Amino acid sequence: MHTLLNALGDSFSLVGSLFGTWDTSGESKLLLLWEVLQKEEFPTFLNSVSKLASKNPSLLSELKGGDIPDILNAFKQDSSYVIETLNKLSTEETQPVTRDKLMSSLKLQSLMGKAEAASARAKRLLQAGGEGNREAIEAAKKELQEIIASLSALLKSQQQENDTVD
Repeated sequence: MHTLLNALGDSFSLVGSLFGTWDTSGESKLLLLWEVLQKEEFPTFLNSVSKLASKNPSLLSELKGGDIPDILNAFKQDSSYVIETLNKLSTEETQPVTRDKLMSSLKLQSLMGKAEAASARAKRLLQAGGEGNREAIEAAKKELQEIIASLSALLKSQQQENDTVD
């Protein structure tokens, strides 16, 4: 944890926002942080984040509350891709990297990570059975539907971008 706080420096509030917060599914965002801290590539990820933040000083202050868990979800889903993307963004010198650019470049991995977590949660609930889980099952179903809608919108957006490039 000390390494994390040192790497983020004055951005302690970003990490602080994870502590004691819960998403609608009841899973702690702190648990997500704990899971990514255990990944072997986490120090490399922190170096990439630090490099990107140092070259784009206003980027961290532009991030919104849900962005940090989205970035961590993306890293959890595909750490190599996220590190590579962060490194690529940090070497772009034509324009500063904005929140929108950062989040759109990690959106697919973030959604895939959320879908995987929601699917596992739904599977556990279905295996547990019982009427007591009905609300939780409906909530998981709704979350999966929202993720599918977001994935569909992302794919449509990328398809439109490809069509305009051609």
